[in-house]
Amino acid sequence: MGSFLLSSRSGAKMPLKALVVDMDPKIVREVGAAVRALGGESLEATTFEAAKQLWIAEKPPILITDIRLGPFNGLQLLLRAKADRPDLVAAITSSVADSVLKVDTQRFGGVFFVKPIEAGQLLKALLGQESELERFQERRRGDRRNEVRSGFIPNRRVADRRRPKTEPR
Repeated sequence: MGSFLLSSRSGAKMPLKALVVDMDPKIVREVGAAVRALGGESLEATTFEAAKQLWIAEKPPILITDIRLGPFNGLQLLLRAKADRPDLVAAITSSVADSVLKVDTQRFGGVFFVKPIEAGQLLKALLGQESELERFQERRRGDRRNEVRSGFIPNRRVADRRRPKTEPR
């Protein structure tokens, strides 16, 4: 299979490179193998410290991490990575479906997945998510421009805001 190229926000094509972090070495191997099957390079770590060192050295465009990383967590790694590389495509996985964690992950610019998830589907969802997000943002920008061009903005009258009058008895 040919090498998969990831599109950056500037439109440049770059080779697929992902940092995969999980305390379970089996999951790290599976996700790393899925990245390599797409023709990419997989940087693998099982601790927060090792992941941080790999991040500092490489700064890959994709981060896939578990929420639990010993005394640290995947959100801390995501925040660190987003500070260095705002165009990062990130996923946080967890074995527990936690709505607060999902909201926090989305707020920090990542995508939340509940385990078990197949490594290939995780990557497809992540890589497809970026292009879907960009298309959605373009569509939203276009919608706003069309609304402004239409020019029709109804005037609100004071009478519209009043409560309806009741009939005298």
